[in-house]
Amino acid sequence: MVSFLVTFLILLLIFMVFPRVSPFPPGWIKAMIPLIGGLLAGFTFLIVQVNNNFQNFNNQFLKLLDLHKNNVNDIDISSLPDSGYPRYTKHYFFQYVLDEFMTVHNLVSINIRSRRMNEAILFDAFEREKESARKATMYLEDFTAVNISYLIVFFGMTKGKESLRSALRNTYSEELIKGVFQWLEAFEVGGATPRTIPLHGFQGVLGHYFRHLFSTVKFVNTPQFVSTATKKDMIKMLRAQLSTFEQALLTINSLSVLGRKWEIESDPEHKDLITTYDLTRNIPSEFFGVIDPKKVYPFVKYES
Repeated sequence: MVSFLVTFLILLLIFMVFPRVSPFPPGWIKAMIPLIGGLLAGFTFLIVQVNNNFQNFNNQFLKLLDLHKNNVNDIDISSLPDSGYPRYTKHYFFQYVLDEFMTVHNLVSINIRSRRMNEAILFDAFEREKESARKATMYLEDFTAVNISYLIVFFGMTKGKESLRSALRNTYSEELIKGVFQWLEAFEVGGATPRTIPLHGFQGVLGHYFRHLFSTVKFVNTPQFVSTATKKDMIKMLRAQLSTFEQALLTINSLSVLGRKWEIESDPEHKDLITTYDLTRNIPSEFFGVIDPKKVYPFVKYES
């Protein structure tokens, strides 16, 4: 619309300065002068309005950026009631959560590999999970182990156990859920091989963190009056605040049922957000052996 108005005004000005090249009679050009003035005023108003919209948009983004930084700075899991955890704050929290996920995944994946996937996954969910695993370029067994392991770390095996069980029941058979729980409980403190992680869950911290992160990226991705290049520059500012451990957990979160809207099951208006904005760009090769981010999101422009 803006380009059309600019072209129209330029042609009218040319016809006024060089009337011989105009296809219209001279009287018609003079009659158009008030219209030209109105168009110029409207065009100026439009430019000011677009500029104001962008300024408001940019200011809101900067507030969201500060809020994200404050959310991370406020993390202190030792302050949680009966947490049972050592003190992990700020970015160190994500390192600990990733370590806990790796420990849980090592146990869960052994249990998963001993099962038939068409029996472990509910009939109504099997094709969906199979397709999601295909999109992630992962074997269904590995994809299932990542999802279950993340849900265990997210909800925990104490106060959040029933929430965990409810989340698993939407996709997996009772036999699988029971088997995984028994397998993990065999490693409770006091057993022959004591488990060294409390598994109280991080639903409050991780849920809030990823909801805000997803909302911020959606906020930038939404407006049509902002160019793609500008959006990518803004998300680059956000990504610069994400530690390697945060980007690794984002990858894991996006493969779980809690975070597949990032890419694997994204809606048309916010499609492939991780790839579009290279949100996992800074994960080094072989950073964690459970998942190869370059296979999961091959079109992200990785640093190495």
